[in-house]
Amino acid sequence: MGSPQNDIHHGLRSVSNASDERSNHTKENDTLDIGSQGEWSVSLKNSTAILQGSTAGTTAYILGVSHVSKESCGLIEELIEKVKPDAVMLELCHERTGLLIDEKAASTGRNAWFSDNVDIIGLDENFEFKEQLMKRLKTYHGCPVSTQGIQSDADILLATGLFESVTPITAPPAESGWDPMFVYVDNMKKIIPGVQLGAIQFKVVPRTLPHVDRIAHMTFEDAPPDVDTDALCEIINQTYMNTSNDTRTKTLDALIEVKNQVYGHTDARCDIMYQFDDASDGSMRVTARIVASKGLLFEHITSFEETVRKDGTGVGIKRRPNAPQFMGFQTATTSSVLTTITPWDGTNIDVDNAKSEEANSGILESLATMLTMTYGKYQADAGQRVGILPGEAWRVAFEAAAKAKTPYIFLGDRRASITGERMLKAIIASSLPLYLAGAAFSMASWLTPTLLLNVPSSMPITLATSFVSIAAASWPLISPILEIKAFSEMSAKEIENAVRVNEPLQSNTTSTFYLWGEDALIRWPGAEEPVIGERDEYMARSILGFLNNVPSDLTPTYVATSKESYGATIYSYAMPKDASNVVCPTGKGQGQFELGTKSPRTVVAIVGTAHVRGMINHFESGCITTTTTDTRRLEELSM
Repeated sequence: MGSPQNDIHHGLRSVSNASDERSNHTKENDTLDIGSQGEWSVSLKNSTAILQGSTAGTTAYILGVSHVSKESCGLIEELIEKVKPDAVMLELCHERTGLLIDEKAASTGRNAWFSDNVDIIGLDENFEFKEQLMKRLKTYHGCPVSTQGIQSDADILLATGLFESVTPITAPPAESGWDPMFVYVDNMKKIIPGVQLGAIQFKVVPRTLPHVDRIAHMTFEDAPPDVDTDALCEIINQTYMNTSNDTRTKTLDALIEVKNQVYGHTDARCDIMYQFDDASDGSMRVTARIVASKGLLFEHITSFEETVRKDGTGVGIKRRPNAPQFMGFQTATTSSVLTTITPWDGTNIDVDNAKSEEANSGILESLATMLTMTYGKYQADAGQRVGILPGEAWRVAFEAAAKAKTPYIFLGDRRASITGERMLKAIIASSLPLYLAGAAFSMASWLTPTLLLNVPSSMPITLATSFVSIAAASWPLISPILEIKAFSEMSAKEIENAVRVNEPLQSNTTSTFYLWGEDALIRWPGAEEPVIGERDEYMARSILGFLNNVPSDLTPTYVATSKESYGATIYSYAMPKDASNVVCPTGKGQGQFELGTKSPRTVVAIVGTAHVRGMINHFESGCITTTTTDTRRLEELSM
């Protein structure tokens, strides 16, 4: 049995087919031979549309899901596991990336931290080991690390034997907010959010050692045969005596100078390891082992690693109180680069776009938020009955994509604030005539008895007539709320049955497929076009933008940037290079990336069920192709 992307060619036509052939689409799809889809569950077949992109050999799988269904989450995992796509599209925007964070997991402290400002502070200007120490840390620029990892890095620094104490210091993120990155840990099969900090610093206090007149004892282990050990002993003794006699030089610095002399005199073939024995009177005895560099068990840096005991203590070392079990000296973790992100340089922030975002917020957005909050509350109540938290479908999709080693997870939806504003304007435009007509009818019901008949007994009838006219005008706005409320009060089994797709979404694209209760919002007057129609086109364009590598149609993306040696894949939030500044704001995320020759051949899109048929129509209309893409259209839909 071939892969889904190969067997798709048995039945689906290219979007470049003639328009007269497209008119038979519905009829042909009723008996479509979809190859390896025969192995799929009935629910997955019904809920998935399979379409060819306008670039040869490219395929999109559009899965319609409910936001309050465990069964939908299972379908997401099933589809991504079977297809193993090059990219996954989520019906999210950069304003809603917070939905990817599992609130339940976050409340238990299961998260990671990262920062663009990682440093060791408290060092002298001429400290020679800083660069080497920074490479030993698990915490480095842009890399997520756990709280335990930060503490472990403090132990790594302490284990060098150079410091009296090491204290981790973290600073909160900037007030402007942050964009989460995610870490997928292989053995956990979970994504862990990376919370951006303003800074992660390790404050060190240099180690102070008692004054020592001389190195008490020296031994040689596996020294190269051509090394004159007697001459080397003389060099060691003379160097230490000359250096330590200078009252401005500390014992630690004198021993470091000896190390440098040994290393240089033997052309880096030998190194020195110190050991300290402290007496009860506060004095200290220094012994030295001169060893072949290649014979060291670890790649030592400072030569003082063996002066730190297994419990993290030693002469002149203050172990951190309540510190976890001391880890000792560790070699650096390694990572393999998957996709390179070019960081923002701080000079190319899109000020105009920031202003437009600010201008778009205000009264309209606030009213739209108020109107949808009640709807969202009842939808969340329905999800709780089923056992689904807000954003569950997107988190499941992200984890399934990471498990399948998908390199790109892109956010294909328009900004929620824009959709809210457009929806509110449409509702006002559609509802205002009803309210004006109701108000006119109500006024007429008051004036007619008063001016013409002058009959006080008609007052109850007049009041009733006014109430009915206002209620009739308000009903189109109230009824969707009542519908979602009734939906939220159903049992978990009833909700799953209500949102299950029982007919193939690809079999009939002449009408939108609505789910009772969950899609009630669409029935608000004028809401369907901004909530469904425009976003159908937006998301279809974003999918084809990736399949055709059209920069103007690319959207914000989580990119698999590296694979760490401890079994974790890092997904960093970034903007596609040359994308629209309105769609992909400059300065957002960690930088820019290029698709280059890695343009995806297969995309799995996870969207609400009501979007699938509209997206099919945009794919098959032939208006979105490599050559005819309107480079301004996505911007128009975003403003």
